Amino acid sequence: LDGREVCRRLREAGNWTPIIMLTKYDDPTEKVMSLEEGADDYVVKPFNARELVVRIRKQLKRTRIRN
Repeated sequence: LDGREVCRRLREAGNWTPIIMLTKYDDPTEKVMSLEEGADDYVVKPFNARELVVRIRKQLKRTRIRN
């Protein structure tokens, strides 16, 4: 399964754990499709580690706010 399919299946199952897609695909269509499948964020490799940490913290904060 690819990442988008995993994401879609998790969302269909009612799992709303934050998902950040880490991918080599720097294609706007791929990004849009991933976000439409339920991804919360999309990061293209290579990426800055500090930026990824900030994105993770942001998703965790949103998760705590929802609960």
